[in-house]
Amino acid sequence: MLLDQSPQARARTGFDRTAFTIDWNNRQVTCPQGTRNTSWIPCAQRGTDAIRFSGRDCQPCPVRQACTTATVRGRQLTIRHQRRRRGKGFGRTGR
Repeated sequence: MLLDQSPQARARTGFDRTAFTIDWNNRQVTCPQGTRNTSWIPCAQRGTDAIRFSGRDCQPCPVRQACTTATVRGRQLTIRHQRRRRGKGFGRTGR
């Protein structure tokens, strides 16, 4: 199992990756504030996907400090490929 190593998960505060809604079919991830990701990068060697949000969206967000420690860029999530994560409880699945 790929453990969530984000500062939010380690501190047990803020938004860890389970707070994000994942739409696997459309490669869209929505944050708790309703913003969608700007990129979805498959990392085949690791069996994960890197999900990125825009700094333009994250910087003015009123809950940014609960979501990311990034000072310029937006939030980034690392998730297992869909076929490997079924039943693992990584994020909410959108319909």
